[in-house]
This record gives sequence, C-alpha cells and structure tokens, in this order.
Amino acid sequence: MSVLPKAAPQCPLEHILYGPPVAPEQHIKGYSEDEFENFIREWAFQHKQIKLKAYVQIGRFGGAGDMGRDVVGYIEQPSSHGKLDIYQCKHYGHGLHPGDVWTELGKLCYFTFLGAFAVPEEYRFICPDDVGPELGRLLENPEDIRQRLTDEWNRHVEGEITKKQKVKLEGKLLRHVKSFDFNRVGYKPIHEIIEEFRATPRYPSRFGGGLIIPRSPDKTPPAEIEEHEQRYVEQLIEAYKDHKDDTVKLETLASHPELDKHFARSSAWS
Repeated sequence: MSVLPKAAPQCPLEHILYGPPVAPEQHIKGYSEDEFENFIREWAFQHKQIKLKAYVQIGRFGGAGDMGRDVVGYIEQPSSHGKLDIYQCKHYGHGLHPGDVWTELGKLCYFTFLGAFAVPEEYRFICPDDVGPELGRLLENPEDIRQRLTDEWNRHVEGEITKKQKVKLEGKLLRHVKSFDFNRVGYKPIHEIIEEFRATPRYPSRFGGGLIIPRSPDKTPPAEIEEHEQRYVEQLIEAYKDHKDDTVKLETLASHPELDKHFARSSAWS
C-alpha cells in the first residue's frame, strides 16, 4: 500500500518570491572587509551626519596607510587639528580579543603624537561579533588599557605601525602614551548600528523590508449622491422605513440621529 507524501508546509508568498528573511546581523557577517567598511561609512553618513547633524563630512581611509582610521566622522572641517570621531572596523568571525587591537591603539597614539590628526573625541571599534569578555573588561578600565598597551608594545606594536621602521616606546612618545585619554576608546555594538540605520532611507536596499504597500487614505463621502448610488440609497431608505415608520425620508434623516449616523457610515463604505 502506497503512502501519500505529507503536504509541504504552507510558505508565504514573499518567501517564494524573495527567499526566507535573513537577519541584518547575518547579512553583515557575510560582507567582505571592504563592504563592511562601506556599510559603516553609510551608517555614519545617513545617521550621524544627515539625521543627527553631528558631522560635516565622512571619510573612509581603510587599507594601507590609513594610520588606524577606517571611517572618520569630521565634527569640524577636516584638518590636522579639527575635532573628529574614528571608527575602526574589524570584520572578524569572533568577538574582538585584546590581541586584535594593540596595533590599532599603537597607531592611534603614534599618529596623534605626530600631529597627523587630533586625538579623537570618540574612538570606537566595530565588529560583527562586538568584543569578547576580556577586551570588554579592558575597555571599561582605561588605566588597564594603558598598562597592557605599554606591556605589549615591544612584541605586538613597534614593528606594525609603519613598514619603514620600528617605533620604540620611549621619550616623548612614551610620555604621550602615559598621558593619553583612553576614556575616549570603546566599541560600538553592532545591534545599535543596525537599529540606527533602520530609520534611514538606505535600510531597505541593504536588508530588505521596503516593499510595503501603503494604506490608501480614508475616502471622504461626496456631498451629493452620485448616480451609481441612487439604487443603493433607495433600498437603504426602504429599510429605514421598515425599521421605523413610513415617514422616514432622505430629507428628514437628520431628525433620526441613529439612522443619520448609519447612513453616513454606509455612504463612506459604498
């Protein structure tokens, strides 16, 4: 005896047309490093510059020679001393560890020491998986960041800042690191970026959800009864007569508040 196969579960039309929905977090994890930086630049422009008016310009410098600045939000006109925020993008498959950031923090200290750009108002790491617990604890304790960076400099920083030479942590640079305000260093959670980006016009083109048919505005019934409504109105008045008495007419509906209200609703639906 053959057994009929079970019917497939009902699938929504939008899933058939476009596939099942994919959460923005998963979209982002599938980005390349360049596309991730482009997304962060787009978020900074749409949310921070256009919506909040926090920046006058957004720059992206990711790649060789970026001086540890992937995306920059300029609070003032770009210059070596103008106020700015820096977003350092790390498209890794894990939450950031301390070892992932020593070189970047070394670049931050070195290039601000040289005066290539001002000490940023905010310096934020951004990663699809945010930061791991160890780095999270460090970022909550600026003095611990300073001490660990100093301890790790010889092994993980001095040979990575520039290809031309090793950058020794000594003299004026050491004093700069010891006085650097690490309270400005932190991370920006990816879910916050997604929610802020959701309110921008660019969200649907990246993550979908833009094909929503707007509800048509409520119709206002016409002041005069139109020709195609005559038969419907006559039948409505006949029903009112059966409900009340033979004195009900279209001209006298105002003297019957309950019927008048019903007639107004029926006109709007017709």
